[in-house]
Amino acid sequence: MSELGRLRTPSPLPGDVLKRFLTQNPEAMRSWLTKLSIVANSTSPVNKLPPELFTEIFEFILAPRYGHHEEWSFITVLLVCRRWHDLAVSSPTLWTSITGDMSLQVMAAYLRRSCKRPLSVAARAETFSVPRNDFLDALVPHFNRIVRLDTHGPHTQPYFECRMERLSSLHIEDSYDPEVPKARQTLVIRGDHLPALKVLTLVALEVKPRIVNMSGSLTSLALDNMTFDTWNDLFDLLRGCPALENLTIETFEVYGSMDSTSVTTGQPIIELRRLRDFFCECRHEHDPFSFLLARLSVPPTAMMSVYAYLDTMGQQYEAFIDRSQAIDLRDTVIADIFPTDEKLYPAFPAIRDVQFSIKDDREVTVRASTVEGLRTGVASFVIDVYLEECFNHRSVQKQVQSELGTVFPPTLTTLHIYLADNQMYDTRDGYLELTESWKSLYDAFPQLEELYAAGPTLDFFTDFLSDIGPALSTRTETPPPWPKLTRIKFECTDGELDAGESEAIMQAITTSICARRDAVSVERLQHLVLVFPAEPPNLRTYLGRLRGVTEDLVCNVAGKEFVLDDPAIERVIRV
Repeated sequence: MSELGRLRTPSPLPGDVLKRFLTQNPEAMRSWLTKLSIVANSTSPVNKLPPELFTEIFEFILAPRYGHHEEWSFITVLLVCRRWHDLAVSSPTLWTSITGDMSLQVMAAYLRRSCKRPLSVAARAETFSVPRNDFLDALVPHFNRIVRLDTHGPHTQPYFECRMERLSSLHIEDSYDPEVPKARQTLVIRGDHLPALKVLTLVALEVKPRIVNMSGSLTSLALDNMTFDTWNDLFDLLRGCPALENLTIETFEVYGSMDSTSVTTGQPIIELRRLRDFFCECRHEHDPFSFLLARLSVPPTAMMSVYAYLDTMGQQYEAFIDRSQAIDLRDTVIADIFPTDEKLYPAFPAIRDVQFSIKDDREVTVRASTVEGLRTGVASFVIDVYLEECFNHRSVQKQVQSELGTVFPPTLTTLHIYLADNQMYDTRDGYLELTESWKSLYDAFPQLEELYAAGPTLDFFTDFLSDIGPALSTRTETPPPWPKLTRIKFECTDGELDAGESEAIMQAITTSICARRDAVSVERLQHLVLVFPAEPPNLRTYLGRLRGVTEDLVCNVAGKEFVLDDPAIERVIRV
């Protein structure tokens, strides 16, 4: 058989197709090759996919996302082959994203091919390739189709002079200018013009926003880098959307004074009865957030999240020359975030669980939950405070522990304190003692039933263990704190401790808990959990001494259950 005869041709062409090639006629040859490529392409496995699946793939690869290549566009898809071109052109959902960098011809093609589907419009000023008025004029007949609009602040008002019945998400952004004059143009967002608006995001506007007649639809509001002339401007904005379920305020500034003199007398509290999530970024000053929180009335089920910063004063930072010598913290960490009158936030009296942690070099987290929040896994209050790296973490721990009792109710029943292994935990020659801050917790939360204490050093445990299980000589004079304490979990968080310090921690825990057992004024332990990253020396001996002080004894070493080969132990359960 000849070489030509051995060539395999794609179905459904007949086997003698190559014999009929008119090789002497270039135009005929080109026509044959075009037909051949179309047939070959139609037999490709990817082109046998259903049109609906093809459309979903196109939507995925063309959607903007992090790392998306700028050169990847519809041009790439349309030029692959005739089938891809036809499928893309006949899929209306692929043509619903209108941007300001389109020419009027391209924009008209998108509007035509989208076939009255809902539109997403990004009309940002810096991207316009045609006169802004021409872009707006071409878009006006399709306003009834816009469901998402991303636009630039000073040029936004013309959009809202028309009714957009289906607009559900609106993002307005402008460049931030700290020298904005106080007398500014007002941008009015009317509920009767935008009856379906649910999500509104305002970023660094130079105009003053107002929300009018937005009583029921708007459920999500985000304010980022916003500046208000007075507190009344901010409060009026919030009163204009009483149906809010999600409120985010990041780095806001008010020109007016932060005391009550800047607020019109007789103004009612801002009622946000449907609010579920509230996030605020305080930056370096906590007072504005505290003042704002004092003016809000929210349901007890709302989750309040605060992200704050805590940096050093200039003189302190200059003194921090050697980074192996951390400085002490003398500033308030969380207490000034909360208003003095906490009655407006009804979840405060119901808080039963507080978790305080420093899990990395620079962030302090305090989570507070009600009983219902513990059941659903949703905290009532979450505070994240970013720290400068020069702070001594034992000093931070001391300060936060002294503030917990001033913020949360005395009916607290669960307290978690977690400090991760950190080289800057305390690097000075003399370790900072925290016994006073622990004693403040004893007095603040007398009803405590569960304690979870995790730290990286022996000093962390000795700061309070002698109080939890007092020595025999002081047992009758000073009864142990937290007499209702029945569940305890101790965890060593430093995986690089030497054997001597690891055993010292285990010994201190054993001595304290055994002494607590002998105190007649406290409840018997129900659960005792011990967690170590590596097995301390003589662990079995210490566990043998602890087996009679609790109903359930748990020991976890390096993430695995540690079981004593001793039938005398009643029960061992997993962590």
